[in-house]
Amino acid sequence: MVFAEVSAVGGILLSLAPGVPVSVFVATISFVIYLICWLLRRRR
Repeated sequence: MVFAEVSAVGGILLSLAPGVPVSVFVATISFVIYLICWLLRRRR
């Protein structure tokens, strides 16, 4: 739930400046969060 909210709000905020669609930033933030979680899991 928190990851989705961070992705949505972060994507909206980041899309205000460059004029790129919100979905690009939401997908990018979600993927970065996924990679961080995956890397943390691999370290264990």
